[in-house]
Amino acid sequence: RLAANAAVKAAASAGAVSRRLRNRYSSTSNNRRVFSVDPANTVTTEIAVADMTTLFGVANATVNGLGVSGSTIYLGSNTTDSIVSWETVTNTPSTVLTTANITAVTGGTAAGFGDIFAAPDGLVYFVESSSNSIMRFSPTSPALSLATYLSSAQLLAGPAVSSNVAQLAWWGDNLAWTQSASTTGQIPGFYAVPEPSTALLALLAVCRLAVRRR
Repeated sequence: RLAANAAVKAAASAGAVSRRLRNRYSSTSNNRRVFSVDPANTVTTEIAVADMTTLFGVANATVNGLGVSGSTIYLGSNTTDSIVSWETVTNTPSTVLTTANITAVTGGTAAGFGDIFAAPDGLVYFVESSSNSIMRFSPTSPALSLATYLSSAQLLAGPAVSSNVAQLAWWGDNLAWTQSASTTGQIPGFYAVPEPSTALLALLAVCRLAVRRR
């Protein structure tokens, strides 16, 4: 393991890890801060509580999605229904996507977040939990480039028969993800889009996590 929970608690003053490490960054559940783990396994607070308040505009905002692209940390919060970013070199906060930006595309009235993933294709993908879809945007023009990559209906029509997307990843040259099952008939596993041009037409089940290892 990279760092013991005791080391995280000592650095964060309280709380436990609420999300897995994403490019060596994660967040804590009780005191709303982001920490990093360096190659020597030293745990350091990267975004302090006061900075989180500045970043989201409210105190004690939850961190529901976390992604990293270079020196930029992306955070999604269901408290503010927005995605913000923190530049770790200059310690600069920015609003990336507002509720209005997201609902203008989804047609909903609120926004919610799961995993956030900065992909090798230069785009940032995220799980939008209010519409149960996967969305993406370009870091250079987030609001203008924001689009639904895979809708809930398209995920439900795929081999998993589920829109419960968990962790986003990259497989070959395409987006991939783990998918969980909440009802009978859904198939948990690791799935990928076979070709970007046919992303809206078909999904490929690469392997099923439901199959027991022998």
